[in-house]
Amino acid sequence: MTDTYVYQEALTSPKRFVRQRSRWVQGDLNCLKYLPQIIKSRVLSRTQKLGIYYFLLQPWLNFLANIAIIILTTITLTHWHNLYGHLTLMTFSLVMAGLVVFSLFWGIILGIFYYRDLAHYHEPPLKKHQLVLLPFGISYMYVILFFSIIVAYWRWSFRQNSWIKTEHGKNVS
Repeated sequence: MTDTYVYQEALTSPKRFVRQRSRWVQGDLNCLKYLPQIIKSRVLSRTQKLGIYYFLLQPWLNFLANIAIIILTTITLTHWHNLYGHLTLMTFSLVMAGLVVFSLFWGIILGIFYYRDLAHYHEPPLKKHQLVLLPFGISYMYVILFFSIIVAYWRWSFRQNSWIKTEHGKNVS
């Protein structure tokens, strides 16, 4: 459907962003009840089942990744001197630069795809400062998304299934 358009309004509030994403994650968690039917299905192909399994696995993988990030960050901050105190300034600088590049890797890759999509769909190009900031925004938005995962798991665990509607500033007709 190459000629279909969906109009969306970007969320500028981190609170609204977390609310929206927590609803999406909780929806994913709520779909776990269909897993036995998916496994037994004779209509779905193996590829389709793998796609569904991957979708259903996302909240769990994200949660585990975020827990690992918290643990590793805590260890790094509490053992800073033991880990890096013996390094020369040059080596320390290279290690830090490597960590920044590693953490920005997917931000850079997805930023390149986004930049190409803008050109492909004849959208205005990003300004130079936006291009520089884009990988940081993409890479570090996951810090904000961690809170949406926590909210979703909390609501899911306590069976709070009401829909947390995201408020938007305006409607597009």
